[in-house]
Amino acid sequence: MKSNKIKNSFPIILIGIALLSLFILSSCDKAKETVDKASEKVSDVAKKTGDAVKDVTDKAGEAAKNTAEKVGDVAKNVTEKAGNAVDKVADIFSNNGMIGTWTGKLDSRFTTLTVTKQNGNNFEGKIVINYRNQVKQDVKGSFNAETKTIKMEDQLRSRYKGKYNGKLSDDGKTFTGTFTTNVDKKSFNFKLVKK
Repeated sequence: MKSNKIKNSFPIILIGIALLSLFILSSCDKAKETVDKASEKVSDVAKKTGDAVKDVTDKAGEAAKNTAEKVGDVAKNVTEKAGNAVDKVADIFSNNGMIGTWTGKLDSRFTTLTVTKQNGNNFEGKIVINYRNQVKQDVKGSFNAETKTIKMEDQLRSRYKGKYNGKLSDDGKTFTGTFTTNVDKKSFNFKLVKK
């Protein structure tokens, strides 16, 4: 009887196993479908993130390029202006620009520099400083067009003999600087303007 029951229940067991297998396979298909959908979403997010990173990188590169171009333009403009200023001052000197009368003050005293001779960047002349006892000196000097600096020295023996170091303005009309005596190294400011 037991073997009959087993024989009779065998188809039911087989049907149960088949149903269970179908259920498991169905669950696997759903799991596979869920995994596939999740993979698609991850792939989409990764693609969008990659696109966003590429976009940001492209924009940053473009901004850096624009900034570099602007800095280059500013540097070029400054260089051109500096070159023009040097050219202008060099033109002044090539056309005997130091020759003439320069007046102003040295040590708060009325002063006149008269340049009578110029050869390239070298020049000669006389300076008169109106102290109680007027100081008169022959001077020789030189000019550096690139730095717009002028160096000048008294030529006659005197207790007040010294050196002049200064700078010329961009328009070549104003000579400012410091006079330093050779003996006691006292320094005095001066400013002379060409008439």
